[in-house]
Amino acid sequence: MIHPGEKVIVGLSGGADSVCLFDILLALREEFSFTVEAVHVNHMLRETAERDEMFVKRLCEEEGIVLHILRKDVAELAKWRDMSLEEAGREVRYAFFEEVAQKTSADKVAVAHHANDNAETILFHLCRGTGIDGLCGIRPVRDRVIRPLLCLERKEIEDYVDTVGRAYMTDETNADTAYTRNRIRNDILPMLEEVCQSAATHIAQTGELMTQVSDYLKLQAREAMDTCVDTEKIDEGCLRLTCSAWNNLHDYMKGEVIRMCIFLLAGNRKDISKVHVEAVRNLASLQVGSRCNLPYGIAAEKSYDCIFFQKETEEVPPKEPFEVTVNTEFLEQGVQVSLPDGRVMYLQVVDCDPEAEIPTKTYTKWLDYDKIKEPLMVRSPRRDDFFYFDNKNRKYVKDYMVNEKIPSAERDKCILVTSGSRMLYFVDGRISHHVKIDETTRRILKITVTGG
Repeated sequence: MIHPGEKVIVGLSGGADSVCLFDILLALREEFSFTVEAVHVNHMLRETAERDEMFVKRLCEEEGIVLHILRKDVAELAKWRDMSLEEAGREVRYAFFEEVAQKTSADKVAVAHHANDNAETILFHLCRGTGIDGLCGIRPVRDRVIRPLLCLERKEIEDYVDTVGRAYMTDETNADTAYTRNRIRNDILPMLEEVCQSAATHIAQTGELMTQVSDYLKLQAREAMDTCVDTEKIDEGCLRLTCSAWNNLHDYMKGEVIRMCIFLLAGNRKDISKVHVEAVRNLASLQVGSRCNLPYGIAAEKSYDCIFFQKETEEVPPKEPFEVTVNTEFLEQGVQVSLPDGRVMYLQVVDCDPEAEIPTKTYTKWLDYDKIKEPLMVRSPRRDDFFYFDNKNRKYVKDYMVNEKIPSAERDKCILVTSGSRMLYFVDGRISHHVKIDETTRRILKITVTGG
């Protein structure tokens, strides 16, 4: 948890737990060559809060330890943010811990959670309904936060401070059963201790085992992600889940992959619940275009064999349709057009060689130039664009894109070579039947797309 030369900030409320941690860190600092500073947060929730603050001040003065104090009206914050007092207090504490750690260049923040706290957390999660992560309880190390007392029960901590003669303050609100955790602490855990001695320790040990299980399953989920999720456009707030590959996963892993997709875009696991995972699961069996809304402004949409996850970003003006008119006077020398995706299109008119083999590669197309009557354009699709798929029958480009299963969000990015409303060539796709090379062809419009 602590390496030589590091600075440790200890959360010091004045209670037995934090005083025990404070004393142990002071006793070990020379042996492990680290320095200690303290942080105290006055939540201004009770009359004895001033007493606790003064006690912590005296304690740090006696030991020559630098103390950082914050006074914050947590009740007012909880009301303003529509949070519980417990949630608001925790948010204030950890925000101040991080602020002090950054200001003092501290490496670690030590807090005094113990085995009973861990058992309470696991039971609380279990009562509300939880997954494996909720059964892990409190982790000993998370980022720079460390919890050195997590292996000790409350009674061991109280015995320790009594043995070494450390005074401490008692928070009278710990007996107030209006708080959910206090009911677990004061009523439920003592009953469980009657059922099985050291119940809190056993529950905490189960949490340690579930932490190992959770870490292993996350590794497996990341490997599963690689088989079915395209993260190429994650910087644009977009992920693509391929349903056919996802369907090959174990049922549990399917849910974990969905959860990870949401987390990657959200940057937060809070508020991502089973109902959101199930909503995305259901999309896989629904028709194209079906959508569901998720936390943090994320939406998921079914598109053929894919589910697209898109996070809302700041509104930007819609891009103008791409449009370049080809100067036909220079086609014999060759004309170059830069495409929006970074590729380059080369267009050139050449004489037809009856012995030449017509290319079948996607990046090179030959068209009968003499069958093209109107000025050439390289552009985005329009509503009325059409092409001939045989000698007599024609088809709208929009229907072609649907049949080719091109996602609706990608259709405006497609590029056509056109003559008026006639599509001659759908880049990376087909050419129109009416401009195909035949025995009457004299001049060829050669189109090559490179790069990308």
